[in-house]
Amino acid sequence: MDTQLAFAEVEPLGAHLYALVDPVQNAALPGALSARPDHIVCLMDGGSDVQAVSPHLVYIPPGNFDSVRVWLDQHAPAAPCASLLASPLPLVALAGHLKQFLRVHLPDGELIVLAFWDPAILATLIGSRDDETLFVKGPVLTDAQRQAFLAPVLRWSYWDRGGVLRQVDWTQERMPASAAPLRPPLKLEQVQVDALIDASVPDGLLQHIGEHAPDALADVPEHERYGFVCRQIERARQLGIEGTGAWMDYCTHVLMRGDFFDSH
Repeated sequence: MDTQLAFAEVEPLGAHLYALVDPVQNAALPGALSARPDHIVCLMDGGSDVQAVSPHLVYIPPGNFDSVRVWLDQHAPAAPCASLLASPLPLVALAGHLKQFLRVHLPDGELIVLAFWDPAILATLIGSRDDETLFVKGPVLTDAQRQAFLAPVLRWSYWDRGGVLRQVDWTQERMPASAAPLRPPLKLEQVQVDALIDASVPDGLLQHIGEHAPDALADVPEHERYGFVCRQIERARQLGIEGTGAWMDYCTHVLMRGDFFDSH
């Protein structure tokens, strides 16, 4: 799927196009997509320091499709900074709906933030069968939870780790006539929490290696590092090695010994 097709789908659906963007991944956002404050809603409350690191929902009017598409084609494949939504709801209403699902209950009742603006987390939550770059394919959410969360969403696309634009496993031609019976905040079961923790492990390992042994990654091209770590975790599991700390040691030894690792 390419960006032009994702944009072209919106008008026949009678929907609006939105981008859910993360300024942490690209500091030019959300301003790079719109200069109009009435076209942008921050999904988290707080001052400028909070907004600088919070997800924003940006309305993309048809007249801006070409310029926004060009910007996204240049930047979104390289970093998990944006996803695209089609919805018939106006901006403020859609932002209000998404805000309700920012926090979920853990099994012990604790509330945590659900980072669905991260494309990898989004695809894991909803499911993306054809995305081979996902460490945990999902869907993590139950059918009832997906229906509640995605009720006003007709299409939702994201760039995978390889820079390919994909749709999550959710499409509908119109919003349901009645509200979903399940109301936020959602409550996750332990198996769902465990799946989301697993989904974050490769990024955590990469961050740890980058901070404590940055030279170890020098021979691995940046765009291949995530896939490399995922493959090493799978190899470690096949050998009966479990646990984040053990996987960290395993990856580090593979990087240090290179082609000689298997013989050692």
